[in-house]
Amino acid sequence: MIDFVRWLAAIERFQGISGDPYQTNYSEALKQGMRDSLEENPLAAAILELIDEAPKGQWSGRPRSCWMC
Repeated sequence: MIDFVRWLAAIERFQGISGDPYQTNYSEALKQGMRDSLEENPLAAAILELIDEAPKGQWSGRPRSCWMC
């Protein structure tokens, strides 16, 4: 992947594009792909949902020995 990012950086530089829009888009696509693969797992999907619904994406709590207690 790093080789591809280097190619993207070279293309951006050659085209005179300021910033790194190609690299940013590629990074976002990778992140979304990782999230999509996690959402296929029921436990991971539940954890992602819990985090997404928490204020500022943070959750705090205490572990219990019995989840039904």
